[in-house]
Amino acid sequence: MARKVGSKTSKIGKKLAVTQTARAKSKRKNSPLTSPSLVDKTINLFNSYSTKQKLFVLVGIAGVGLALFFGYRFLVIAWVDRIPITRIQLDRDLEARYGKDATDRLIGQTLIISEARKRNVYASDADVKIELDKIAAEQGGMDKLSQLLQFQGMTIDDFQKQLKYQILIEKMFGKDITISDDEVAAYMETNKEQLPQITDPQSSESAKLKQSIADTLKRQKTTTAFNDWLKQTTASSRVIRL
Repeated sequence: MARKVGSKTSKIGKKLAVTQTARAKSKRKNSPLTSPSLVDKTINLFNSYSTKQKLFVLVGIAGVGLALFFGYRFLVIAWVDRIPITRIQLDRDLEARYGKDATDRLIGQTLIISEARKRNVYASDADVKIELDKIAAEQGGMDKLSQLLQFQGMTIDDFQKQLKYQILIEKMFGKDITISDDEVAAYMETNKEQLPQITDPQSSESAKLKQSIADTLKRQKTTTAFNDWLKQTTASSRVIRL
């Protein structure tokens, strides 16, 4: 009797072992470790592409990488105690400080450049230098001009950029403006108390004074023409404020 019980127990044990082994094999077959991984599938998919398709994929990956790198490089401008300072923060700070004036100035400068390109008008380095030397001479030299600009928080480079915009404005809006002798005489009569007294109207000093007045009046008319154009253009579809 003991042998029969032992024999049955042994058979049951064998059946359980076979069942457990089968289950283990089934689990291993369906296990993620033995099934193709996402990386393997991606590699197999990539290998199925043609050479041209592979090239497009690699170029696309490189492009995304460069975009992320440069986007990060220009978005974050500084780190303070591992805290990033972004260009968005800088823009918001500048907007809060200078507001509408700064925005309008940038819009105006961009419109000047764009309009000059449309009209094929340019301000060369030589044009800027001529105007800079002229103004420096009027102020008593380049050193005196530099000191004057420093008091205004500007450098010579900043001033040259402004001169470039002014030259473009004069070439575009002042080329057809002329000042008559009557306008010069009327200005001299109205402002005679502020002007230097010149006894000989035929002298070179008188001629220089009249030319200076004519230049001033032309700049005023040019500025008026430019401001009228800028006002109309800023309100047009050429400018989209966000």
